[in-house]
Amino acid sequence: MAIKSNLDMIDEERAAACTGIFKLPSAGRLYGDNFPETLEIQAFGFAVEDVLTQSIPALKKFLKITDDVVKNLPERFNRELFLAGDVFAIVAVARGLTYGQDYRFKVVCPECDTPEIVTIKVPAELPIISWEGKSLAELQESWTVLLPIARDSVKVRPLTIAEELSVSDSIRVAAASGSDASSGVYTMAAHIREVNGGAPDTLMEAVSYVRKLRGDDMTALQQVVADCSPGIKIKYDMLCDKCSNKYSTSIPLSADFFRRNRV
Repeated sequence: MAIKSNLDMIDEERAAACTGIFKLPSAGRLYGDNFPETLEIQAFGFAVEDVLTQSIPALKKFLKITDDVVKNLPERFNRELFLAGDVFAIVAVARGLTYGQDYRFKVVCPECDTPEIVTIKVPAELPIISWEGKSLAELQESWTVLLPIARDSVKVRPLTIAEELSVSDSIRVAAASGSDASSGVYTMAAHIREVNGGAPDTLMEAVSYVRKLRGDDMTALQQVVADCSPGIKIKYDMLCDKCSNKYSTSIPLSADFFRRNRV
């Protein structure tokens, strides 16, 4: 007679509790017609922290998590074609399913220096830039900015994981040669698709262009790059309990975000 254990039932219940249906921030707009509208994410028996301790680049860690927890990706879909914002959102959902929805972090009011512990629910209360309900044509039209000083028309695009990894490699090469290797400049340059109708031949050509920008032009480019990239917004609006000051703070989406609460 076969053994029937209550542990089997408990595991089934836990697996169900660690499973969720999730729509990507990009709504899969760039992934082809056969890409599913919703993803099934199952984080039961999966430890986000185990992947984070591996000696591989952060983006590859996030891809590893995505492979482990998403159960209905098309078999031949190249994971490195994911937009970084989509991957980060998937990992955030896995974190919520694994360690519970509550994520706590500390903030300090810039007006009265009062510390406060904030609790948000992951992913329900994470501010998201979503492409749902928008056509690709509408999105691409919004990815152009007229710089206020240079009067250049600049078209940008979101970056895939493969492109983000390539940028990281370029930064390491530049740093090793003693060149200026600002990650912000390189990443901003990689987003540039065209300037006044002409596409940069190389990443370094775009880097040189970005380095020349100043003031309002840089601010305008940063804004359109932020707007073109779906995913989690790191800004969170706060109201100080002590002095009633309204301010924005950054949600610390560091490695601690993907670990159990320590605050």
